[in-house]
Amino acid sequence: MLQPDHVGHLKNLAALALEVGETEDAIGLYRKILSLNPSDVDTLLVVGHLCEQYGQTENALLHFRSVLEKEPGNAQAAEALERIKMEGEDANSAAKSEQMQIAESTAARQELQ
Repeated sequence: MLQPDHVGHLKNLAALALEVGETEDAIGLYRKILSLNPSDVDTLLVVGHLCEQYGQTENALLHFRSVLEKEPGNAQAAEALERIKMEGEDANSAAKSEQMQIAESTAARQELQ
């Protein structure tokens, strides 16, 4: 008998939804899985990666940190957190570099006037 709230069935359905490009449906199913089993590390990782992939950095961080709370030695979550941190630092560095170039350009224009 099919059980609509059976975590295993929901995981299979979510994976299938991802496979056929129904990402929104997959995310909804994964969130339902987490509502039924908030300690499901595999699902937390999947949702964390999906959030990261779609630019939801804060949500990704929350999911990866939750994994590490449950499994402090989880390499996937630790690597993902480090990657997000590095990407954030790269973005900040690029923004600072751009600001410096603008400031230098403005200063050079002012000197010419």
